[in-house]
Amino acid sequence: MASLASMRNLLLNAFHADAHAQWADGLVSHSRHEIELVTLPGKHWKWRMHGAAVDFAGRLSPKLADTFSAVLTTDMVDLATLRGLRPDLARLPCICFFHENQLTYPWSPEDYDVQRDFDRRYGWINYTSALAADEVWFASQYHYEVWQEALPEFLAVFPKGRQLTLPSSSKYRVLPLPLELAELVRAQRPGDSGPPTILYNHRWEHDKGPAEFFSIIDQLAAEGLAFRLIVLGRSYSRTPEVFERAREQHTERILHWGYAESRESYEQWLLRSDIALVTSCHDFFGVAVVESLAAGAIPVLPKGLGNEQRSAPYAEHLCPSHWQAAQYSDRAACLVKMRALLSAKGVSVSGDPERDARRRLVFEKYGASGVVGRYDAALDQLVSAYSSRLNS
Repeated sequence: MASLASMRNLLLNAFHADAHAQWADGLVSHSRHEIELVTLPGKHWKWRMHGAAVDFAGRLSPKLADTFSAVLTTDMVDLATLRGLRPDLARLPCICFFHENQLTYPWSPEDYDVQRDFDRRYGWINYTSALAADEVWFASQYHYEVWQEALPEFLAVFPKGRQLTLPSSSKYRVLPLPLELAELVRAQRPGDSGPPTILYNHRWEHDKGPAEFFSIIDQLAAEGLAFRLIVLGRSYSRTPEVFERAREQHTERILHWGYAESRESYEQWLLRSDIALVTSCHDFFGVAVVESLAAGAIPVLPKGLGNEQRSAPYAEHLCPSHWQAAQYSDRAACLVKMRALLSAKGVSVSGDPERDARRRLVFEKYGASGVVGRYDAALDQLVSAYSSRLNS
């Protein structure tokens, strides 16, 4: 194991796409330590949770402990299996970063595994990975809390499940995602005399609430309010039907529709957006929300997700007064807020006085160059403690 001053760490990213890739690439680019990144393509997530550990175990050098100081994985890797296949990993501290967890992720009722009652296997992999890890890191306090609350009830469905060991709370840590926001925050927003532009920049999947989003859009249009639409985000083979219906119904309002093929293009569309309307029923962090804030869009955000009483993770992205101004409790409250923003008597979208403050805050919280320093400090602490235990 190398000294802290010359640490070389291994990062195994089994789903290298979107936020998972942003996280890994941010660490590699900004860490003061050398990080060797080994990836698998960002597709077939269920197979990644089952098979990535076997894939990585066969690909890695037989001299891991002599080469690296620590190993970082994600919730897409079955860390218990990986450590079982590679006993030499006992000489290195292993960290599991939870982008998601399958205990509280809202599965689609149409999913084959849900219909066959097979969906619990993925939550079990998360559980055993947390047991096998030396530390488990979460991107938000919200995610840490929902995991802690859900795990005992999840285990209770198994025979004598309440007697199963829970991961020690001492191994948990909250470290936000390191995001490349510098250019976006510095960029000038283009001047535009047209009606306000409403943004959707999430995955085209049911948990991001597209049906509710376009239902609100339909209502605002029916009331004769003037606005335009920018719809971004990645689509998949089973895209909710509401997207095609909305595209046909609101053709004349649409400035852009679909996935932006480059980061530059994506950021340009963000900068042209005035209002970030979010209707998600689920999020563990909310990268899309942070990016819209960094671009200067006015946030309209759900107070809670689904039926939860706790605040949504978006509360962590804003100061208390801005969170209070941005949140809505239900559909009716959302429509009131949207009408005010779109009407001539409402808040001036083009002259929003709080915009710059929100942009600065998210950069201070999540800008990669600053956040990765916290990762380095956490790694230093863990490697030092692990080395002391091995040598004692």
